[in-house]
Amino acid sequence: MTMGEKIQLLRKKQNWSQEILAEKLSVSRQAVSLWERDESQPELDKLLKLAKIFSVTTDYLIDDSVTEIASPVSCGKTSFENNPKEKESRHTTEFFLLATFLDAVGLLLSALLWKEYQRYVMLLPGLVLQLLALILAVGVWHWFDLPQSKNRMLRRWFAKNMWLLLPIPVLWLNRVIFSLLPFPYPGILPDMLSLIMYLTICPLTVRFLNKT
Repeated sequence: MTMGEKIQLLRKKQNWSQEILAEKLSVSRQAVSLWERDESQPELDKLLKLAKIFSVTTDYLIDDSVTEIASPVSCGKTSFENNPKEKESRHTTEFFLLATFLDAVGLLLSALLWKEYQRYVMLLPGLVLQLLALILAVGVWHWFDLPQSKNRMLRRWFAKNMWLLLPIPVLWLNRVIFSLLPFPYPGILPDMLSLIMYLTICPLTVRFLNKT
């Protein structure tokens, strides 16, 4: 049995896709596919990670003549998953959901205060909540040691929350800009320009984040 066949067998025993295994090894899915087709072989550090993830010896992976698994493979949690960092990674989604909740509450609070008082300063409490959401999301990104998946999760969070994050800053920015103009202007103009900017910046930013 070749190394590629063994990697594929061990991966399927864990019910993992090639993408899941790739994320755990910080490589691309194409790299895993090449390994399993025996068109390339993992580097030494990746080989050691494979052995640790699947709870097998490197000799088992390297030696084609060895067909018996040297160390039992658990169909449940592997030693890699019992690693504290791996346990922490399960909570990243919860933190990102909390950040999204704070983001939405901040926008809703600003809308309610604006409807009641019609003063831009009343947007400040909601903006503070959204700032906390942003700090939490970026903090989780730095806190957990997930080289590839954490970047993807942060991009997804920004892509989904951009529609919630931008309304208050765009409104405030346009109000400040128009307040500095030396000539009169229609009162509705700042809000119209804010809407145009919002409907332009958000789709472009989301598209960029989804493509990167």
